[in-house]
Amino acid sequence: MLLFNIINRAGINRVHKDSMPSLNSLILFLYGLVVSILITYYVNDNKINTLFFAVSIYALISGLILITTRKRIFSHLIGFLIIDNGVFLFSMAVGIEVPLLINTAVLIDVLISVLLLGLFMSRLGNKLHNLNSDELSKLRD
Repeated sequence: MLLFNIINRAGINRVHKDSMPSLNSLILFLYGLVVSILITYYVNDNKINTLFFAVSIYALISGLILITTRKRIFSHLIGFLIIDNGVFLFSMAVGIEVPLLINTAVLIDVLISVLLLGLFMSRLGNKLHNLNSDELSKLRD
């Protein structure tokens, strides 16, 4: 509801004309769901939590699909957040077996998040002299 409120206030109510049509995106998301279920079926191991593993694989695939098929930066940020949650769920699924790998993945995740936030704020800082949230609602593509 919070994201819909932000979208409505900012006036972003349409998809970019170069983006993939919604039906094709839906088919890709369903294909990603099938692929994640198949991967989970073949990796079925007693040491891995299969529910977390399946959801994390689907989150990674759907985040990548969202980033690659949409053109707006808002969709890219949502896709990155989905991938971020997928990495966290993946660490919950296999965290007991490979703790060093999970700690490294979380460290890289935090580093990339800080770098993206810094890049985003520096780009906005070049366009806006004061970073008031009222000014951000006037931005359009």
